[in-house]
Amino acid sequence: MVEKRFALVRHLRRDELDSLLKDCSDPKLSQRLLFISHLYDGDSVAVAGAKVRMVKNSAYIWARRWNAEGVGGLLTRPRSGRPSKLTGEQKEELKELLMLRDDWTTREVKELISEDFDVEITENGVYRMLRSWKMKLGKPYEEDYRRPDNAEELLKKRLKKPSGSRKRMGSHLIS
Repeated sequence: MVEKRFALVRHLRRDELDSLLKDCSDPKLSQRLLFISHLYDGDSVAVAGAKVRMVKNSAYIWARRWNAEGVGGLLTRPRSGRPSKLTGEQKEELKELLMLRDDWTTREVKELISEDFDVEITENGVYRMLRSWKMKLGKPYEEDYRRPDNAEELLKKRLKKPSGSRKRMGSHLIS
């Protein structure tokens, strides 16, 4: 079966397209511009899509968006979805509150959000929000009550002792 040629609108000259492709830092946009470049070379939509590892159906979608909108049609559009329960200002205020301590648990952050902003978020939602902010998450642990206040200092002194001062008794070293 012979594939019908797709009528491509040439929004840019070839040198402009090549320059745009060369300067592009977004990998998805680069793939789509390269796809359009192959269409400029005369490839069919299916062949040009295969060259950039694009499914035929997606290739036709991007070709139609190129014809309708030009380069702007190749940009990734914002995804729809449920809006955040916290406003941008509230998120900034929450970040500032979280910087006051470095040992928050997700449950504590959830309670803080509930008390300060009157918003209910699940612990999983809090976890995802903190991860999106690149905040370090760790399991809190109890400090050892037996640890001396100058533990680091004692360790350094012990490590500085010459190895000749240790006696070997069986397979163990004794200081």
